[in-house]
Amino acid sequence: MELDNKDKNCPFCMIVKGEITSKKVYDDKNFIAILDTNQKSEGHTLIISKKHFRNLLDLPVSLGNELLEAIKIISLKLVKEGKAEGVNIISNNENIAGQVIFHTHVHIIPRKKGDDLKIGWGLVILRIKRLNFNSKNQSNNIANYKRDYRNP
Repeated sequence: MELDNKDKNCPFCMIVKGEITSKKVYDDKNFIAILDTNQKSEGHTLIISKKHFRNLLDLPVSLGNELLEAIKIISLKLVKEGKAEGVNIISNNENIAGQVIFHTHVHIIPRKKGDDLKIGWGLVILRIKRLNFNSKNQSNNIANYKRDYRNP
C-alpha cells in the first residue's frame, strides 16, 4: 500500500501495512477488522479501510456495500459466538463528533442484557480525554496508538 505524505504517520495505515501489530479478525479486499485494544465489551472490533480515507464522509460510495457486508459478517459472528445479543455500530466523523484517528473506521461494540455499558457522549468524552486529542499533538496520539496496538 503506497501512502502519500499526509498518510504515512496514520496509525491505521501502519496497522494495515503490518508496521503496528494487531489482532486481526477479518480481512477482505478493501477492509480489515481488528480487536480494539480498549475493549468496551468482549469482542469490541474496529473495521478499518485498507486505503486511507479521512472518514465515512470521504469513503467512496462504491465501497459502502462492502463495508456493510463486513459489519454484518462480524456482528453476526459475535452473536453466534455468544459474545453479543446485539451490537452498537458507531462511526465518529470529524473532530466535533469525537473522531480521534482520521482514517475511516467503524466500531462494532457487542452488547448483552445487563452489561451496564453506557454508549453516547460519555464514551466519546472518555476516549478524547484518554488520548488528550487536539490537532497540535497528533504525533503524540500516533505514539499512543502505536503503544496501544502492540501485542499485549
